[in-house]
Amino acid sequence: MKSRRKFYFGQRKGVHERMVVNQFISLALNGSLSTTGPKSKALKSFADIVLNKIATMGDDVSQKRNIESMLKHNLRMDDIFKLYSGIEKREGSYTSIDAIGKREGDNSEIYRISVIDFDKIVKKNRKKVKKD
Repeated sequence: MKSRRKFYFGQRKGVHERMVVNQFISLALNGSLSTTGPKSKALKSFADIVLNKIATMGDDVSQKRNIESMLKHNLRMDDIFKLYSGIEKREGSYTSIDAIGKREGDNSEIYRISVIDFDKIVKKNRKKVKKD
């Protein structure tokens, strides 16, 4: 029986995972991100999992290493941990998705995904993060 390769947004699984991780890092550092509908939904589920782990992390080194292994991106991890160090554990979601219109050219729906209460988080913790 011939095995079938699965594609995610026309990409293989590894490429898709890297895309979601890179989008999460941009979302975590900037607070919001504009993208298409399916990509925003995939990013929302991944971002909620990671932000929930950061909120429950505390000072546990093994939990921090677990998050780093999920992201596989060591360049800005310290900034993300410092920025979200005081995030509160919540019952609901950490992100929200809003429709902002259609893209010119191919007329696909564009959505803005943003971190809830990002301004409060930044106000508390921005002093800890160095500006590049």
